[in-house]
Amino acid sequence: MTPQRKRKLKKLAGLMKQQNQSSLPVTEPLLALLDWAITPQETDFLLTMGTAPMTYEQALRSAPAAVEKFDTFFDTLLRKGMVWPVDFDSEANGYELAPMLVGWFELQLCGGEETAEKREFARRLEHGFQSWKKFNVFPLRLLQNRFFLRRDTASQRIAAFTPSAPSEKTRTIAVHRTLKPPVDSIYPAGDVRELIERYSGENDIALMHCFCRQWRKMVDDPCRFDYPPESCIAIGSATAHIVRYGFGRFVRKEEALAVIEQTRRAGAVHTLFYEKDDPRRPEIGICNCCPDCCGLLGSHNRGVFPLMFKSTFRAVVADSDSCTGCGECESYCPVQAIELPAGRAVVDGQHCIGCGQCSYRCPEDVLRLERDERLVKLPLKKVSASRYNAAKRP
Repeated sequence: MTPQRKRKLKKLAGLMKQQNQSSLPVTEPLLALLDWAITPQETDFLLTMGTAPMTYEQALRSAPAAVEKFDTFFDTLLRKGMVWPVDFDSEANGYELAPMLVGWFELQLCGGEETAEKREFARRLEHGFQSWKKFNVFPLRLLQNRFFLRRDTASQRIAAFTPSAPSEKTRTIAVHRTLKPPVDSIYPAGDVRELIERYSGENDIALMHCFCRQWRKMVDDPCRFDYPPESCIAIGSATAHIVRYGFGRFVRKEEALAVIEQTRRAGAVHTLFYEKDDPRRPEIGICNCCPDCCGLLGSHNRGVFPLMFKSTFRAVVADSDSCTGCGECESYCPVQAIELPAGRAVVDGQHCIGCGQCSYRCPEDVLRLERDERLVKLPLKKVSASRYNAAKRP
């Protein structure tokens, strides 16, 4: 990589980070990954494109002179995940540079192919994440936590799967006619089942391979949990683009709900993603995240970086006297927010992300979820104390 090429890639990485305000550090392995993934012509075009949306005609006028067939050139960038439609609703609205994370990374492996090229991408990506892990040393760890945890916005929301059991005080009344519920209200999704139920059209839901588990699998660090390979769900306007460019396939809501149930049983955290990583905008995806493999949660649990979520629920101990100390809640808590001192479950409410795994696992109904909208800030721990490494200990 020449010094000029390196400067261009560093600028491009900075622009991609601006697309979703990512705090991902631009390190040498990240630049090497970009250098391997995109050509100099593509780099020059993307730099010209910048962070502002472009129509197809504007993009055509900005193409490098050496590009002979712009439609093929631009289609390649779309398939590489470097460019995608603005707001996804209509490609006539224009295109823009994709963000780095969440964005470009995920689209590389979610189609499920296991080619030599995909394996090389996974290898180089792993090298990048390992390079960021090297910053988890004193005093850099303290500086990271101080800088990151000062933020007051989160890009992702944790959603639970709360079974709707009828209350003892309710009764059923037969009205013998169909009632149409109101559909014009918009509210933050706290229950992943509720969110899926909103999308019942033919092309409203798409299913993709989990990028993170594909990545771990290709670097010989396969998932320890029993998750289906296709377990990431795109919803709404993003689905047409996802399917058109081979990143996933259309499914009905019944199949999506079955995936959510299967991953919940395996220990998943249901994470909602939004347009522009802005929780005020529409949801575009549901990741059924493994606490080991996930590029965000799993990386935090491996001691790579601190993390922040918007959470809808908080777990509380409802009946401490009934706790038998079985340890299921502690074992399945994805963020080490539960301990069993003296053989009774205790929840660290400050770090609980409200995923619902503890209440789902508890055989004695000791734990329950209470609605509590808040930001949950997870500081970076020592690598030796991180969840993944603690679970690996004999």
